[in-house]
Parts: sequence; C-alpha cells; structure tokens
Amino acid sequence: MPSEKLPSLLPGQSKFHYLDLRPETVVREGVSYQRRDLLNWGPASCFYKDDLYTLTFGRTATDEMEKMFFGEIDRLGHGAVAEIAEFAGITKSSGPDAFRNLPAYMGAQRFRTPRGLDDLKKRASWEADSPNATLIALACVFQAYATMWAEGVWEIVRARQSPTKFIVTDDPVTFYCQVMFPSEWNYPEDCNLK
Repeated sequence: MPSEKLPSLLPGQSKFHYLDLRPETVVREGVSYQRRDLLNWGPASCFYKDDLYTLTFGRTATDEMEKMFFGEIDRLGHGAVAEIAEFAGITKSSGPDAFRNLPAYMGAQRFRTPRGLDDLKKRASWEADSPNATLIALACVFQAYATMWAEGVWEIVRARQSPTKFIVTDDPVTFYCQVMFPSEWNYPEDCNLK
C-alpha cells in the first residue's frame, strides 16, 4: 500500500488530496503509463483496506482481532490520550491508568497499519507470508517500545489555531532521529528506536 500524506478536510470539502508515493505502472492495449501521483479521493478510498486484521482458518474468517484485541486497546487508549492531552498536574482524579495505557495504545497504532504489518513481515523469522502469523506477532510485540516511551518525552500536538491543521499519514506514531534522514531507509522501514 502506498504511503499517504493528506491534509485535513476544510469545512465543505469531502475529498482529500492524496499523494501516492509509489504510483502504479499500468499496461493497457500495449501502452505502458504510470498513474498520477496526486489524486483527489474521499476518506473511504484513502483510509480503507479490505481484511487488514482478518484471521483466516481454512474457509472461515473472523474479525475477532479487531473486536477483542484492538477494541480494548482503543477504548483505553482513547481515554489515556484525552487525559494526558489535558494534563494539568497530578491530582486525585488523575490516575496511573492513562500513563499505563498510552504506551500500549501507541504500540498498537505503530504496528496496526499496512506499513507496520509490512515491517513486522520483513523482520519476521517465521512464516512471513502468512497474514495470520503477522497478526499473531503483532499481538505479541505491540508493546515492544513501551519501556522506551515510558522513559521518554511525550508530545501530543494540536493545531487549534492553524488553518492547515495536520498531515495525516499511514504511520500515526512517528519517531524522530536527528542523525537520520528519510532518504536513509526504504518502505516499510522507519527510523526505529534502537
């Protein structure tokens, strides 16, 4: 899946400007051409991939991974982000749950994208071609960075006063490394915490 960089929708708009960093080459009637890289698509075309978290057992498929695994992480993570974004110091009402749930949520977000799953497949020493094995690996390693994140600096960024808002990407948890440039790694790699 191509890497997306999309601006936020303004009031009255219904489509994103979608930049495909790897536009497909198509051959039609003996003529080869590369598809346009800048497209104007609605959210359903930009943020959707069939059966990304579907576990398949023979002819049976289930979305239990999405419901049971991600459902709980998302529920707890949503509350953690809200609490930490409004953090004004430790009080009786601010509990340790937000600080415990945010790293797990960030880890799940890091690996649950097509890019994150492709990264897991690339690093895997097991059956990397099996979507089931990749999803099971995700459930095992999604907290791989939790200790480093817990000991690091967290920044939840807002753009309330900016008319541009944010660039939306297929990699919602971003790492920063001052000694590496984006040109130094290829998809699905990223400047991982080491």
